Amino acid sequence: MESWLLEVLSCPFCYQDLKVEERPTPRHQDLWFLRCTGCEAEFPVFLERPILVPKGVEGWLSAIDQAVGWLGPRRAGIVSLAWLAEQFGSGRKPEDLVRWKAIPWKGRSRDEWIELVRNLREEAETRRSGKWFEETERRRNMLESALAPIAGTAEERPILDEFAERVLQARPLRLLDVASGGGFAVTRILAHMKEVEYVAAVEKDLRCLWGIQYKADYVARRSKIGEAGLRFEAVGADARQLPFRDESFDFASLYHGLGEICGVGDVLREVHRILETGGRFQLSFHDAKLANYGPPEDVKSLLDDLTRRGLGLSEQEKDFIAANLPKLVKEEFLEFLEAADLFINLDHLEKQAKECGFEIIEKHIHRGVPSRSRRAPPDFIILLRKATKQKRVFSKV
Repeated sequence: MESWLLEVLSCPFCYQDLKVEERPTPRHQDLWFLRCTGCEAEFPVFLERPILVPKGVEGWLSAIDQAVGWLGPRRAGIVSLAWLAEQFGSGRKPEDLVRWKAIPWKGRSRDEWIELVRNLREEAETRRSGKWFEETERRRNMLESALAPIAGTAEERPILDEFAERVLQARPLRLLDVASGGGFAVTRILAHMKEVEYVAAVEKDLRCLWGIQYKADYVARRSKIGEAGLRFEAVGADARQLPFRDESFDFASLYHGLGEICGVGDVLREVHRILETGGRFQLSFHDAKLANYGPPEDVKSLLDDLTRRGLGLSEQEKDFIAANLPKLVKEEFLEFLEAADLFINLDHLEKQAKECGFEIIEKHIHRGVPSRSRRAPPDFIILLRKATKQKRVFSKV
């Protein structure tokens, strides 16, 4: 973790400054902490990656969080759509729409925790050292592909290249990539940038963090941007509560991650906060038109589609949802989707963006080289601009 990052980080709970609680020593090289100067929340810096995940449900602890030394409660991953609607929704009571019961999660023994920490450390070390990328296909698909030239016309570009080219044309100096996943978009952009002050990527899947950082460093070494010294950091964070100071970026990007987030309105509000006035936010997604579903009598079809959209549901989570999502009529289902704050369709996204203080600059339907099946929904790229400031709404600690 570089020192410049501390200048733009803030507590995702109260937005106050962070300070180093314990500086790394030979004894504490792989785990130290940042502390909020306001609410005194602590955040681990594990193997050089800062992890600033907000608090959430009291009493629920993620295995990964405990493995890296995070002792406070936090928002859980995807357990059920009903649960998410209750936690991140618009204030409605989803229990009035959905009848469900909690399924207790099996606790872990001390030996299991030790094994979990060992596995996490090994995976992080493997990815940050580049060993994970040494397989031929991974190197070609995830490293070398980022450095390939971008085709000259939109008709010749796959959606990833079109997305990257449009960011590059805006010439951002302070870029934030939101919900970066494997880092495909941000590294494609970095490989072709000519001037930048700093770039950050946020991702809450901790398995991705070290890989994103390695890819960015690799691209910097092989491209022109590395000659001036790239200031890039991958940060563990929730897109719904970004750990950055107000107006610390002039451009934000979110590549094909919107359909994986329950809390789209929260993402828009947070990106609006961290952008300077006039700053731009570029998003891309497949037009899934989730609102076109009828009553979810066949829950399996719904779950399969959510999985195809990248939610990565486990079999246990699928079983949980299938057992607790009843047969709703169309109106109830739409109300449920809105309460869960899922990405429903383009019209709904536009409405939310305007309510957050964005104006829509451009809507692009990509008709270039198909990256998926031709029967798949079309790819959209939407460009928003921060038009007005809004009064900050503080998170609940």
